Amino acid sequence: MNEGKTHAYFSWAYERALVPPPRSSQNQGSNANQTDPQVALALHRNFSDWVKPDYVVKTDDDSFVMLAELEARLRIELFRARAEALDWDPLVYWGYLIKDYFMGGELYALSWPLVSYVAASEVVKTMKIGYEDQQVAKWIGTHPHASRVRWASERCWIYNHPKSANVYAHGFLFPSEVQRVKGSIAGEKTPEQVQRMNLPTSWEVDSPKYSWSSVTGPSLRYIPPRPQNLTLGMEVEALIEGSALANALSMRGYKYTDYTNGDTPGFTENEEQDQASQWAHVQAAYDLREDLRVRYLGKNIGGTVVVHYVKKDEWFLETSLALLDGTSGRDS
Repeated sequence: MNEGKTHAYFSWAYERALVPPPRSSQNQGSNANQTDPQVALALHRNFSDWVKPDYVVKTDDDSFVMLAELEARLRIELFRARAEALDWDPLVYWGYLIKDYFMGGELYALSWPLVSYVAASEVVKTMKIGYEDQQVAKWIGTHPHASRVRWASERCWIYNHPKSANVYAHGFLFPSEVQRVKGSIAGEKTPEQVQRMNLPTSWEVDSPKYSWSSVTGPSLRYIPPRPQNLTLGMEVEALIEGSALANALSMRGYKYTDYTNGDTPGFTENEEQDQASQWAHVQAAYDLREDLRVRYLGKNIGGTVVVHYVKKDEWFLETSLALLDGTSGRDS
């Protein structure tokens, strides 16, 4: 529940938030998702040249945020908003849209004009109590120009950690896998034919064909892969959606018993393989893993923005290795 802290946060940002002026991108590294080592700011630096931000972002403390991806998405939306609305300041409400009603609380962003309105509106000040993410959507609805607000949703690239056991969870996702999924659905169809396929939205999916995950399978309860003597690199690689190793270990490739009673699925007797052969199969799949260049289709950005529900230190480290390391843990 939110008892005014969200409004206090945006009010504080309206009064005090400052950011460095935009810097030239000429020195930007080849991979925008890698850490950029910068000289630490002087303790008594002069902030007179700092400016108000274009956005204020709210995120949960259990969200793993890819900052380069987030910045790129927000800059694009700001550019589009300015291009389409030359006569007023851009009004952008960005996040993960849930049931066409509100942006999920794991992370959302308000453009500066909306932050200004939220902080100053007497109407909004009377609407401080309630579920935080839903209340923010109601605040946006009270804006005098609510019809001009761009509700910009990023469903594909915001999801929960694969071990979180809820409907928003799946494996760590990269553009290469999205490209494969699109190709498998579209086949030889033209873009116009794909548009007419009437595919379900992310919250109306009722077919396993469109909701299967190579990591989490058909169950909300995460089940560790077999065998369980995997190296650290293999464990992380097995959490990457559509990876050769995830598919090799996926229950989709085997017949398994009903586990609605909580039992762990097991192989049938006819499918039991000797340990050496099974390990060779796992190792071969792991050797086919993609590096970040391949996973990002040769681009710097374009993938996961937020992994939510990172509730354990172990999950945080897995997310870091999967999204930032590029080699799924480097077995050393």
